[in-house]
Amino acid sequence: MSALIFLLIVGYLFYLIFLKPARRKTEPRRNAPPRVKNLVKDPVCGLYIEEEMALKLQYEGRTYYFCSEKCRDEFLESH
Repeated sequence: MSALIFLLIVGYLFYLIFLKPARRKTEPRRNAPPRVKNLVKDPVCGLYIEEEMALKLQYEGRTYYFCSEKCRDEFLESH
């Protein structure tokens, strides 16, 4: 009896590893809008945020983006 159970388990594992068809990946919708817009990185905390939602600061000829006023203020204090 235990030999039969053992053979069933081995057979099932063989099926799972070698014979089971691969799952099909679903294709993305063709007319779907992009999910992610331009992301920018906050130089203080490292958080990625959408460019349109970020606080912007022009500093020494470069544009910096921040997730909050707190991060912007910490940046200004350290420079």
